[in-house]
Amino acid sequence: MSKEKVLIAGGSGLVGQFLADDLHQKGYAVSILSRSAKSHPKFTYYKWDVVAGIIDDEALKVDHIINLTGAGIADKRWTDKRKKEIIDSRVDSTMLIKKELHKNGLHLKTYTSASAIGIYGDRGEEKLSESAVINQDSFMVQCCKKWEAAAQTLNIHCDRLSIIRIGIVISSNGGALQKFILPIKLGQANYFGDGQHYYSWIHIEDLSELFYKCICDINYSGIINGVAPSPLTNKAFMIECKKAIASYALVYPVPKWVMKIALGEMSAVILNSNRVMPDQLEKLNFSYKHPDLEKAVDDVIKREI
Repeated sequence: MSKEKVLIAGGSGLVGQFLADDLHQKGYAVSILSRSAKSHPKFTYYKWDVVAGIIDDEALKVDHIINLTGAGIADKRWTDKRKKEIIDSRVDSTMLIKKELHKNGLHLKTYTSASAIGIYGDRGEEKLSESAVINQDSFMVQCCKKWEAAAQTLNIHCDRLSIIRIGIVISSNGGALQKFILPIKLGQANYFGDGQHYYSWIHIEDLSELFYKCICDINYSGIINGVAPSPLTNKAFMIECKKAIASYALVYPVPKWVMKIALGEMSAVILNSNRVMPDQLEKLNFSYKHPDLEKAVDDVIKREI
């Protein structure tokens, strides 16, 4: 029996690299869309250029597509130009895949798109399920809404479509956690303001398993909150990280105004409150390997994943 084929767009990023290895180990033939074609012992690389609107002809002849493409949310200050890049990288990549599927008469078993819990906006202590009303108009809300709207248009090109709203990914190899880890190692476990805004998170291994479920389990479809079942306040989050990384670190606040001056509008990434709950995953009896933050952080540090 031939292996099912999975194409990952955005496969060179933090989640994409882990997911590609995971799916390869699970027996899938994994290919990756990249700006440069290259040889690899485990994966097939296909070239694409979103700006030029080009994809290698063979790339989309697969059973499943997972689209993780997107310019880094917190990599650069949010100028008008950068905000356009963040949105365009997500929407244009999606629409290019759609155009090529249509042009070549291709139909997928599944299409799975990343999204982000930033779609909910700054919501205080409110518990947010997948059915929560999107009632704010900040940049991240608008970005995620356009991202998801583009993904939804691919439903005519697949048997099943899933959109995963991802929280803070717990990995030692990049992402938000890495930015938190460094000052803790230097003895400073900083929280912001009063630290009462909520962070929702997920271990990279659990996130990878969720993407796998969206491929192989027909019950996984639609909007899914990709978060662990235990969101924590910013202060509690930092305390749990400190326990796993450096118990000697001092926990103290950084005023919100400092972060707003330093980061501008992008400070919303660390100051917004997203108490996001995985209602759909609980209904599906999704089994978390890492539901506890301290243990999750300890695990990625020890294994360097």
